[in-house]
Amino acid sequence: MNMLTGFIEPTQGEIIINGFDISKKPNKAKSCIGYMPENVPLYKDLTAREFITYMAELKNTKKSDIKNTINDILEKTNLVDVQNKLIKNLSRGYKQRVSMAGAIVRKSRNFNSR
Repeated sequence: MNMLTGFIEPTQGEIIINGFDISKKPNKAKSCIGYMPENVPLYKDLTAREFITYMAELKNTKKSDIKNTINDILEKTNLVDVQNKLIKNLSRGYKQRVSMAGAIVRKSRNFNSR
């Protein structure tokens, strides 16, 4: 994972992510990666929708795309029913879904094709 994210250089060979060489085009390659750690680091005083929106903003999602992107991700991760609940009041399973939604927020358009 450290090599995939560019944290450490590969000792040999090359790493290609979605057609981008991590050594030559690190920003393009990294923009194709979503990471969801095992221990879910969430802002528990935000709602699921607020957290996903925050992640979209951090990942420089176009402002004109944010609303549709968030709605798309909420549907695909089955979070529509709990989108306005505080994360601290969600079950562990829902918290994991919220974390996954945050990890894939930038890739919502590609999510359909996988």
